[in-house]
Amino acid sequence: RPAKLYTPSVTSTVVVEPVVVAPSPPVVVTPPAVIVRPRNPYDTNGLVIAGAGVGGLLLRGSSITSLVPTYRLHLGLAVGQAQIGLRSNLAPAALTLFEDTPQAIDVALYATRLTFDYRFIKDAVVHPVAGAGLETIVADPSKGDTGLTLAATARIGLEFAYPIGTSALAVGIDATGHLPFAETDAMPMDLSAMLSFGAYLDFRF
Repeated sequence: RPAKLYTPSVTSTVVVEPVVVAPSPPVVVTPPAVIVRPRNPYDTNGLVIAGAGVGGLLLRGSSITSLVPTYRLHLGLAVGQAQIGLRSNLAPAALTLFEDTPQAIDVALYATRLTFDYRFIKDAVVHPVAGAGLETIVADPSKGDTGLTLAATARIGLEFAYPIGTSALAVGIDATGHLPFAETDAMPMDLSAMLSFGAYLDFRF
């Protein structure tokens, strides 16, 4: 009988080393910065401007020099940085005349003009404004006929606006020169020039 060959069995142990997987760093996505710019107060949904104010009126003539208080009214239409409108200076107690009259005559003045105005430096906070117009000056004496004078006007000023919802409130100061060039015979005094000035408040809607 053949001899049996015994082969010893070998048991091998495999040691598996743990693999440490480092976590990947978190990815942070930063959204682009959004710059919110305040609305330009003059960019309103509407085009209508209405306002009022107070000021003074300096009257110059061949026989008069007088400074009187006035009330001011304004109604306009805005087109971009320009506006077309009506401006009035109301002086119900403008002056008292004594010449060639047995009694004093009180004269009220009402000046209403059609103007074209332009607001400069669109992105500024305080805007220079300038304009020109054609005006009718009505002199209403306490006795006698009403006089009428036509005048050319030139205006300069400064204006600041503050947004209110979709509208805006504008505050300004200005001065306007008035140069009469024609008058009726019923005019109770001879006006050679006028200068009006004051402050106003406009609502843009």
